[in-house]
Amino acid sequence: MRRVHRTSREPAERPATDSENRVTTRDRWTSLLDTDVHIWRIRLDVRDAAFDRLHSVMSEQERERAQRFRFERLQQQYTIAHGALRLILGRYLSIAPDRLRFVEGAHGKPALAEPAATIRFNVSHSEALAVIAFADGRDLGVDIEAIRPVPEMDEIAQRYFSDQEANDLMQTAPDAREQNFFRIWTRKEAFIKAIGDGLSFPLDSFSVSFHPDEEPRLLSVRGDVDAARAWQLHAFDPAPGFTGALAYRGSRVHPRLFAPLDSDELVRAVGAEPGILKNQESI
Repeated sequence: MRRVHRTSREPAERPATDSENRVTTRDRWTSLLDTDVHIWRIRLDVRDAAFDRLHSVMSEQERERAQRFRFERLQQQYTIAHGALRLILGRYLSIAPDRLRFVEGAHGKPALAEPAATIRFNVSHSEALAVIAFADGRDLGVDIEAIRPVPEMDEIAQRYFSDQEANDLMQTAPDAREQNFFRIWTRKEAFIKAIGDGLSFPLDSFSVSFHPDEEPRLLSVRGDVDAARAWQLHAFDPAPGFTGALAYRGSRVHPRLFAPLDSDELVRAVGAEPGILKNQESI
């Protein structure tokens, strides 16, 4: 690197203030989102050295909620998932994670109350895996499920799926029916979570595609095909034996799915330059 010699008449370079450093970091990390959607995968089955760090950033209310779970395994999963959300969101916003304040919407969907920001997020977990999706200025929802036997599958489909979905599911091959059931379920849950209306928006009032050779999409919303076009659906496999879906409003992008991280790896990732973005795939 070439040296630049300063004459006595040139003012010395002023060191950056803490405030300026924070802005630079914030610009670097928030700009990573731009028009993208980021999906972080977090392992919930490893209680490593960083567990105490994740526990420490949670609010007192969150700690109390974790303690209400009867089993230690569920307490651990809740703590890692919610601590991870705070850690990652704090990094995007360049703010201490324990200073974040959340609020729940009318139907229970959490959102950021403080600081004021346009970043949206959504969390889903199944068994020992969590995913957290982030976007800037986009309503979004994410859902994952471990594929497993569902003894009441036919009854659930008839009760909660649209007629079109239930009929098409029953016509699929028996050995593929379980996976197709969870494809429908996660896509419907992702959309419900994205709109934030909870149980006030019946699951059978809209239809999604689910066949492997079809592009994931909303087919209709309350019989309205045009309303469905305002939303985008993506399917992804968060881990072997799992299926997942992402829904968001607006133009279609290529969401980025990051490599799974345990707590130690997560703490290192958010404490450094965003090298995590190099280990990703598009969905």
